[in-house]
Amino acid sequence: MVRTAQSEAAKRQIDCRKVAERHQAAIKEYQSFATIGPTKLSIPKLARKHGIPERTLQRLLKPSTRSIDEFNETKLKIPKAQEEVLVQWCLELSSRNLPLDHGNLLEHATAILQTAKSGEKLSSRWVDHFLRRHQDRLGQQWTHPHERIRSASATPELISGYFAAYKSIFGENGEKIPAHRQFAMDETGVLLGSNQRKRCIIDRKQLCATRNASSRRDLITYVPIISAAGKLVENLVIFPGKKMMKNWVAKNPKNFA
Repeated sequence: MVRTAQSEAAKRQIDCRKVAERHQAAIKEYQSFATIGPTKLSIPKLARKHGIPERTLQRLLKPSTRSIDEFNETKLKIPKAQEEVLVQWCLELSSRNLPLDHGNLLEHATAILQTAKSGEKLSSRWVDHFLRRHQDRLGQQWTHPHERIRSASATPELISGYFAAYKSIFGENGEKIPAHRQFAMDETGVLLGSNQRKRCIIDRKQLCATRNASSRRDLITYVPIISAAGKLVENLVIFPGKKMMKNWVAKNPKNFA
């Protein structure tokens, strides 16, 4: 399975998170053992069990000591709980083919910040730091637009119904109609001005992301046709009949119109 490549900084962050998890596990085990009775758990033995230096564990067990995660939380402009809500929101929009870009996320995060601290603003680098903190769940990808109406109509029920109707007319393998009378036709539409890619924030597990786009644009239609017997029928290219630009049909070998 293809996976998104991780930078060295992201790998270091994962390693630091694993170390912090070992620290928390050791502290929790020590505290749970201390509640059982007067006998204390051996710190050197516990340190070896969790792969932590003994001095580090002794320092962490002091009541006044804060972990690195707790210290980093004090530097966040948006609290950790609200950041978690933002992460879930990004994942939800990505699953609906409505991924956020940097500007959308920064605008929404700024609005959240200003509910608690009026007038406060986030820098343009905040999104990069936010994605780095949550890189285990969020990623970035250049997305292609997906026409909104087609996206909403591509449901499993409609697709299954189409193929059921097709098999009832042509048969499982097209045996109900002779090969020389079978033609394959495909209509492909290109929306002018909507083929630009945009870098959006998606679920890291998502391999290929798309985003819904408006359908209010001129459409150029390509219609390739070929028979099952191998005979190629002249293909068609249909341009919009209103406000057609001359350079669309310049150097036109097939006289498409």
